[in-house]
Amino acid sequence: MVRRYIVGAIIWKEWRELFRNKTIVFTILFISALLSVIIPTMFGIIMALEPSSEELPIGGELGNYVTALEKMLAGLYILFFPLLLIIIPVMASNTLAIYSFVGEKERKTLEPLLLIPATDFELLIGKILSVYIPAIAIGFVSNLIYFLVVKLYIEVAYNVFLLPHPVYLVTVFLLAPVFAFLVIELSVFISIISSDIRKAENLSGTIVLPIVILIVGTLSGAIILTLTEILVITIVLSAISIGLIKVLESEFNREKLITSI
Repeated sequence: MVRRYIVGAIIWKEWRELFRNKTIVFTILFISALLSVIIPTMFGIIMALEPSSEELPIGGELGNYVTALEKMLAGLYILFFPLLLIIIPVMASNTLAIYSFVGEKERKTLEPLLLIPATDFELLIGKILSVYIPAIAIGFVSNLIYFLVVKLYIEVAYNVFLLPHPVYLVTVFLLAPVFAFLVIELSVFISIISSDIRKAENLSGTIVLPIVILIVGTLSGAIILTLTEILVITIVLSAISIGLIKVLESEFNREKLITSI
């Protein structure tokens, strides 16, 4: 049985260490502002200055939008940008998780952590949650800001209703949290087997490739996502995540980690 007070103590200790790194904090906040405010606003201004008759080939489940401009807006602000916003919790998860173990090794603070009276599973869960909670919080705050940008600027400027939309809600509240948790699991696994932070960062960089491919494919029309397909992807990723936590539990060995310091 997991002891909550032990897990809570691990989470609090991790937060004190992680958020001392001002570079990580600044990078995450900058990218969050870029993706949730700056880029969506710039696209809105550009489309007002240079109207386009092109349509995004994004599938037919976004609503009854008639004009080419309405369809373009729907494609961008209901599907494309919400997918792009997944990068925020994923990037935060990936960056923070890599420092969860490899950072401890480099700072020579891993041994005291591993010697606390916690089971291996409690230590593992504490590490994962210490990354997942702030990553998801940053993701939700960024999406709230994005939602306000769309409601207060895009919809008013173009007189069109876009959000909330089922595709947007499923992407933000189901797909993004599940994908972020899976990224953390993979990043923690890489951190466990890596002793050098640069090597860990190089390996972890490949984790975000699927979401990048999904975003580029959606914008180009090579990948056409519907609400059903997003739900299926979420379910599949959830199943993989459940299996991976079992693998992490079996692979995590504090004695091995101590001898690798």
